[in-house]
Amino acid sequence: MPPRFHLIGDAALNIEWPQGPQANALARGLHASLMADPPIGYQESLPALQSLLLRFDPLTTDPQQLELALTKRLQGLASTVLKPGRLWRIPVCYDPKFGLDIEALAAAKKMTPERLAELHAAKTYTALFLGFLPGFAYLGGLDEALTAPRHDMPRTKVPSGSVALAGELTAIYPLESPGGWQIIGRTPVKMFDVARPEHSLLAPGDEIQFFPITLAAFASS
Repeated sequence: MPPRFHLIGDAALNIEWPQGPQANALARGLHASLMADPPIGYQESLPALQSLLLRFDPLTTDPQQLELALTKRLQGLASTVLKPGRLWRIPVCYDPKFGLDIEALAAAKKMTPERLAELHAAKTYTALFLGFLPGFAYLGGLDEALTAPRHDMPRTKVPSGSVALAGELTAIYPLESPGGWQIIGRTPVKMFDVARPEHSLLAPGDEIQFFPITLAAFASS
């Protein structure tokens, strides 16, 4: 089924795909295509789980013409294989000092915290999209055995670097903020830094592998 186009105001288009495994890949693929070869009037695009928001200059392009051009571009993208982004190996300390929910979550799943950490670190994740906070990447690929609900009552402060689970996703809190995800560890890696040319460490399409580290290794990093 083709995507639906919605005009947002007079300077943005929202392209939304039906829910399915290819929706996010097409959103990321179109984003990459637009970045590499921007059409006339293109300003920026923001991919989400199954949609993409595109901002354009209404003085230099017409939304109907833009929709036509995007439809043609998508026909070409449908048959291409989306190349993975950069691969990141990110250390995580799963000790209960940092994994505020790891013991309770492991008990609920009838496994040890060590087994939970092992399962979490065994997968390769894909950054599906960024949102909620600057640099907050929603990572797909979580083991089905680790799916977990959000807390009914979110914490008022989740420490920066906290590694968390919610639903079928995992993520790293790039900044201290409120949050309702299940916290299973923490990384010393700075996920968002305005001093870097690319403020966010992760971008949509990047692949992430976690590896466990000790409290001592975390303290010395």
